[in-house]
Amino acid sequence: MTDKAFTRAKSRFATTWAHMNVAKMRDMPCAQLLRVEVPTIHIVGAGPSLSWDYTRLGGMAMATNSSGMAMLDMGYKPDVVVIRESLDLSDQVEELSKAGVELFVLDIACHPATWEAAGDKAVWFIPLYPRHAKLADLLDVPMLAAGTAALTAAASLAFEWGAKHIELHGVDLAFAPEGQTYATGAPRGACTYELQGEVLELQGDTTEDDERCIASGQQPPPKRIAYTKCMSQDWSRELVSINVLDDQAEWLANAAERNPHVECINQSRGRGIPGWRARPTTLASPGYTRLPQHFDKVDPEKYDHAIRALIHDAIVGETISAELLSPRGPDLEMLGKVHGATDVSTFSTAMAAHKLVDIPHPGDTEAQSAVKVYTALREANSSAQALLQGRVPHEYK
Repeated sequence: MTDKAFTRAKSRFATTWAHMNVAKMRDMPCAQLLRVEVPTIHIVGAGPSLSWDYTRLGGMAMATNSSGMAMLDMGYKPDVVVIRESLDLSDQVEELSKAGVELFVLDIACHPATWEAAGDKAVWFIPLYPRHAKLADLLDVPMLAAGTAALTAAASLAFEWGAKHIELHGVDLAFAPEGQTYATGAPRGACTYELQGEVLELQGDTTEDDERCIASGQQPPPKRIAYTKCMSQDWSRELVSINVLDDQAEWLANAAERNPHVECINQSRGRGIPGWRARPTTLASPGYTRLPQHFDKVDPEKYDHAIRALIHDAIVGETISAELLSPRGPDLEMLGKVHGATDVSTFSTAMAAHKLVDIPHPGDTEAQSAVKVYTALREANSSAQALLQGRVPHEYK
């Protein structure tokens, strides 16, 4: 997916969902305000080897929504599930919750229906993106260096929660040479692949996964993808990978380097990851760790102040855009007196990114492009005010 395609699809919805979720997280615990350390954590990915190797070892099992569903299919359940998808995963959350999952850790940009399904089992985090900087500062909550995926977010949380021993299971970050792409039971877990020249083509029925994307207003992932090659961690065979998996492997290697005091173990059959020591899956890990339960909430006064400040920024953004679109021209004297006119939060203006990315259109004059820019900004900031006040416009219902 290109940067522009990402902005038109996932980023467009992620910024909207973040506004809707921020408006209701006043009384929800924050994942980064954990008051006790968790010494041993197992991170479970949805790679093909999960279906072959995983057995429940001593320690807390932290999965993603994809690997969590695969674990249920195998007769196991995770303790914690980390979710970052902007798709509606409420059905998966309900199934995981009924199976006994005790905690759902949600990106603030997850689909609102996913938040609702998690109920009182949900805690939230703010991922490290520039558009979230002011929100995090106002709430006095650190942003999570969560990488690009739920898997990397889970690893980041494990380090932040004080783990001294982290093990990876099913974190292959590559496809199996026999053709498997993901673990059985995971979304697209029934898919295989075939290499066709310089691209990898997914094969198999993806109807359910595609329909979920479309129902959430997004385009399904492509079936033909450029691929790379990497070696398995025991150097016995060559594996096939794609860019998003390469990025996650690089993130994990950097995380291990930044945390030399943590014992990082890779029990997966996939690629080797620098800094993560290979260990046979038959060796049990030390000690059982109870699920973290002691999460604090943000200060209510700071939360209320943050909401007021973000609404103010959105009002300023809408006012400036409306003035710049005025047929008579902007009232420069008035704009000079608008408090915060030069310090408007990107939290709300980011909602216009999916429109701004395609400006200018071919054949547009500079004046036409300017009108489109300020119209998009005005509409984004207007919607932001409604969402932050808990009013959901019809197009998002």
